[in-house]
Amino acid sequence: APPLSVAADLPVSDLIDRLQEENQELAMVRDPDTDEVIGLVTASDAFESITGQLYDPLDLGA
Repeated sequence: APPLSVAADLPVSDLIDRLQEENQELAMVRDPDTDEVIGLVTASDAFESITGQLYDPLDLGA
């Protein structure tokens, strides 16, 4: 499957829905005006933006 690509102005709740629908953990973030890739977002990033920092024993410095 091609990598998931989302606009930078997509609401977080919609991002989470898209990640779940596409069974993806990662999405490329694109500038909505230029369509240029400006970053990456993970499912964890999206959840943490809502819930706060999640404990992950694999994170460095955890």
